Amino acid sequence: MPVNLERRSGKERRLNTRIELDAKVKKDYEHIQKTFAAFDPKPDMFINYSNNNKADTEKENLALCGLNSIPFIRRITGIGDAFKSHEYIKTLGKGFIQIINVRGDWNDIVDSFKKTAQDRDIQSPFGFLRFTCLEDKKPFVNLRHLDKTLYDYQWAENILTKLGAETPEFLEKGIKLNGTLVSTIVGKIFLRTPIVSLGVLEALEIPSIIKNKEHGKQTIRSTINVTSLVFGGAILGAIASTIHPSLSLVGLGVGSYLGTKAANMITDELFPH
Repeated sequence: MPVNLERRSGKERRLNTRIELDAKVKKDYEHIQKTFAAFDPKPDMFINYSNNNKADTEKENLALCGLNSIPFIRRITGIGDAFKSHEYIKTLGKGFIQIINVRGDWNDIVDSFKKTAQDRDIQSPFGFLRFTCLEDKKPFVNLRHLDKTLYDYQWAENILTKLGAETPEFLEKGIKLNGTLVSTIVGKIFLRTPIVSLGVLEALEIPSIIKNKEHGKQTIRSTINVTSLVFGGAILGAIASTIHPSLSLVGLGVGSYLGTKAANMITDELFPH
């Protein structure tokens, strides 16, 4: 039971009602403290959890970066990201793109094992309809002339000429780019950037722009996302295929992944939450 204790200071005597626990109660209290001490969160516990979580995230990012080299997985990842963001029109649109590109994606995988070092300067033009199951179907067959890349524009030809490009050769495998190494890589980047695909991906961003109250900011954010995705894949894909054509898909996948990450970093910097 609680008891009252006296405290003395010098010659003066002061009464103080300081309460001290009974010995048995105190012993029980200390026992309970020791029992629950293991469950008491400590700063180092949170640090260890944070470090482990960060390490797991880095491993996941590295795995996704590698898997992005497989066209099917790269497209499915994009569909999943759109679905998680509740952007259902974009999800359906990307799902449609996935379906029509199954044949072309499979051919890309097979062809990557057939190409040799002699094909490093050859690039087939990318396109929205090109190599898809719709390419030979009406009315899409009449729209082929619209499915252009940046390479088809005069300003692109002027840039390549200044970079030392020479007259290209049009082969069954694709376009053989002659000239300097820089002009070859830039030419491949242009050939890997289809205008219609850029337009379609931008169009799929319209619902997000409409839904967002800040239309201007969302328009900028969406534009950065699309261009970073496309050009990231085009740039690294062009460089990798110049090293060896079999690395084309690896460069495209890694470039698309890094482009998306770069877009997130840029938009977070421009429009902090």
